[in-house]
Amino acid sequence: MELGEKIKKLRRSKNLTQEELGEKLNISRVAISKWETGRGYPNIDSLLLLAKIFDVSVDSLLSTEEVITIAKEEIINEKDSTCSKIIALFNFMPLSLLFLPLFRSLGENEVFCSVFLFQTKSTSTLSLIFYFISIFASIGVAFTVLLWNAFTLKEKVLLSILSLSFLVLVFALTLQPYPATFAICLIVSELLFLFFERK
Repeated sequence: MELGEKIKKLRRSKNLTQEELGEKLNISRVAISKWETGRGYPNIDSLLLLAKIFDVSVDSLLSTEEVITIAKEEIINEKDSTCSKIIALFNFMPLSLLFLPLFRSLGENEVFCSVFLFQTKSTSTLSLIFYFISIFASIGVAFTVLLWNAFTLKEKVLLSILSLSFLVLVFALTLQPYPATFAICLIVSELLFLFFERK
């Protein structure tokens, strides 16, 4: 008997609905439905809780093949979680532009110098608004990557690169070469990380 069939049988023997079992495991009814139909597997923590709820051993729930499948899924999920954290870090880094002296300012005698964002003399109010929008959009993407599991890792990467590309575009259009270069370096670093991580 497959794991899904066992879960379904044990759930019914305890007179529990999928929703009630989900509440006990702190997961959705949809996840229980996926397990029971063989479209997904519980993680190790959920398996231990299932065994406790149904008063059975974990061994009696799983076949050898299912143990291997669950272990593989755990490894993939752990790897994706680590990658998501690193991708989020790349999108948090533009926040440092508020504190790093990378913005151009034409000072006395039109000398090109680098200053903090809030000290720039040659930046219009509209440019400042775009800087803040792009920086905080990047931070929003970082939180999305970290907290929203609806996206696949590939979608998170694409979202991250689009966000950082928008940052490059804003700085390039407002003639701020240093922050634009900083954002390009973030994109290249992220791509290099993903390239070496896949090997």
